[in-house]
Amino acid sequence: MDDQHKRLIQLVNSLVSVIRAGVAEDLLGEICRELYDYTNYHFRDEESLMQEEGYPEFEAHCQLHAEMTTTVKEYLDELEKGKQVSPNDVLEFLAKWLVKHILKQDMKFAAFVKEKRTKAQREAAETAAATETQQEVDKWLSNK
Repeated sequence: MDDQHKRLIQLVNSLVSVIRAGVAEDLLGEICRELYDYTNYHFRDEESLMQEEGYPEFEAHCQLHAEMTTTVKEYLDELEKGKQVSPNDVLEFLAKWLVKHILKQDMKFAAFVKEKRTKAQREAAETAAATETQQEVDKWLSNK
C-alpha cells in the first residue's frame, strides 16, 4: 500500500509541477484521468485487503473512497466536455483529501491490522508453549 500511496502523491505533485509551469490547463485532463484510473486500482486493492482482514469500518472507508472518485470523475467529465476547471481547485481538493485520508483513515486501518497480527502472534506463541508443556507432562507421566 505504501508504494501505491507514494504513486498517488506523485500524481498530485505532477499537478503542482504543471501549475507552476503554467501548462495546467493543457495537462489537467490527462492528470485527472490518470489519477481517476489509479485511485480506482488502489482502492480495489485496499478494499480487498480490508475485507480479508475483517476491518470493522470497511463500509465507511469504502464510502470515503467512493466520494473521492466521484469528485475526481466530476472534474474529469467537466474537462472532457470542454468546460473550464480550475487546476488550483483540483489541487486543493486532492491535497486535502489525500493527506487527511492517508494520515487518518489509512493509518487507522494499519493500526487495526498491526493489532490483529500482534494478537494472532501472541496466541500462536501461547498455543505453542502450551503444547510443549503438555508434551513434557505426557513424557514425564509415561516414564513413571
